[in-house]
Amino acid sequence: MKGIHDVDLEIAPSTNTLPSDQIGLKVGESQKVSAVWVRFPSLKLERLEQRYTRIHRRLYRYENSLTGYEAQLEVDESRLLVSYSSLWHRVGETLKSCSRIKNVKILIRALSSFPRKVMAPPKIGIAVFPGSNCDRDVHHVVNNVLGIQADFIWHTKDRITGYDAMIIPGGFAFGDRLRAGIIAAHSPIVQEVKRMAMDGLPVLGICNGFQILVESELLPGALMMNDSLRFVCRWTKVQVQNNRTPFTSQFYKKQAFDIPVAHGEGRYVADSKILKELKKKNQIVLQYSNDDPNGSTDLIAAICNEEGNVMGMMPHPERASENLLTINGRNDAITIFRSLISHLQQQEQQKAVA
Repeated sequence: MKGIHDVDLEIAPSTNTLPSDQIGLKVGESQKVSAVWVRFPSLKLERLEQRYTRIHRRLYRYENSLTGYEAQLEVDESRLLVSYSSLWHRVGETLKSCSRIKNVKILIRALSSFPRKVMAPPKIGIAVFPGSNCDRDVHHVVNNVLGIQADFIWHTKDRITGYDAMIIPGGFAFGDRLRAGIIAAHSPIVQEVKRMAMDGLPVLGICNGFQILVESELLPGALMMNDSLRFVCRWTKVQVQNNRTPFTSQFYKKQAFDIPVAHGEGRYVADSKILKELKKKNQIVLQYSNDDPNGSTDLIAAICNEEGNVMGMMPHPERASENLLTINGRNDAITIFRSLISHLQQQEQQKAVA
């Protein structure tokens, strides 16, 4: 412990205030920090490397270099923590004198009275239909890049248990016969996805998955032929309009990032009544930025349901989740999946301390 200035308590997100306060970063700057993590409730000490990036005057991004875990930290004018993604929110005033823990042993002793619960790692299901062609890409990103278990689930499965979230990937389910997504929307697995969505579990639909979510009436509006009447396959840029969903919580609002599109029926269409409701209820999650690849209403690239746990997006984050695949060496699109995983981990943490 020699030379240690701060201690990061596993169960206390508020301690992230300490290094972010000491570093003194300017907006846009980033710095690595060596920390000692006090595992709870065993009190085992563990060295880990962290990184803090100041992305706004009152907003930091925390990264665990070992696990790849990320969280968004909001601070007040005194740089004391206000919120830690969706896991922790300050509900009362914090005294400035508490910005330094003067007696860590007393705090650890108090925390050790909590009961111990083992956190189960999240599991994600990936729906597979005849004609799906992005399922393996999603599987690779979640399993191999992010290290979270994801399993293929065939479309005939009429009962799904043991999964914390579902992803419906891109492709041409059932050959896009009749119209894109309509046959898949009536498959057994989608009836289960509806049940899971009703239970509050996160459901993400990508490209063809977005079309299936709309056809199954989990999301409003319609997806039609691109205004160019051609298949569009290229890079575009989107901007985050809602960062309070399980899929965008690790972005900051108005953040723009590059991501590819590949679709023939990707033009999102909503009448004035639906569009008004989407705006009123903050359901527009992503919009195309300085680009219009398909003629979508209000440049909409992604929407969510009223509760925020179901999101459909036309661009492909799985195709831009590794630096090697990107046009600028930045894989910001993987934050869609990181946000989902962070949300699931935080949900499990909340259960563990409940």
